[in-house]
Amino acid sequence: MIELVESWAREAGEIIKQRASEGFDVSEKTARDDLVTNVDKEIQAFLFAKIKETYPDDSIMGEEAEEGENAKIDMKKGRVWVVDPIDGTINFVLQNRDYAVMIATLTNGVPTLGLVYDVVENELFSGGPGYGVRLNGEQYEPTKKLPLNIEDGLVGHHAYMFSRDIDQVMTKTKHSLGTRIIGSAGIVLNKMIKGELAAYISNLSPWDYLPGSTILHELGYDFAKIDGGELDFHERAKVIIASPKSIEEFING
Repeated sequence: MIELVESWAREAGEIIKQRASEGFDVSEKTARDDLVTNVDKEIQAFLFAKIKETYPDDSIMGEEAEEGENAKIDMKKGRVWVVDPIDGTINFVLQNRDYAVMIATLTNGVPTLGLVYDVVENELFSGGPGYGVRLNGEQYEPTKKLPLNIEDGLVGHHAYMFSRDIDQVMTKTKHSLGTRIIGSAGIVLNKMIKGELAAYISNLSPWDYLPGSTILHELGYDFAKIDGGELDFHERAKVIIASPKSIEEFING
């Protein structure tokens, strides 16, 4: 299955690159910095169609789903697909880089597969239990020992939360080696896989954190709500993705 899903992501990437060269329509969803393009919608429809054709009994959650549709899905029953057609839409619109196609699966509420495809850099990370970690279809071995703890590296942050020290995210990570704000959860988590960042703290939806976190779990990382509560995979939440040690220190510090 992982090879099939990788092929879908690459097809989606080719469509995105083609549309980027042709031009596309942009509109606001909830605010002027919450954008959606016709390409986001096209890619979600493309991936939904692939999943439904191949796995008709599975459920699918997507960022661009109609209002209320995602809430109807039982995340703990059977296999559920979680799709973010273009993670980092603002980056796509304004920079044409630092965006990703992202897919994850859960089986009876447990993450089982994650995929993050950096379209511009042609880096497709995938993996999960039984798969390990793959980069562009080959088994991936990190060049440095992972997981990194916060004090040993850089931390990816949500700009608004960091600048206002919401929930002490700045205060509690000031012992890190620095901060990076990129605007795409997928790109940040790819950098964690490569050992370029040690943690990520942000306000995220399930399609933002599940694909990359499922891969990172294979490298010794974990993910949790920053208040220590339970993630239900339905709602947007303030999430920390880091080593178990760093998560415990952040939540209890």
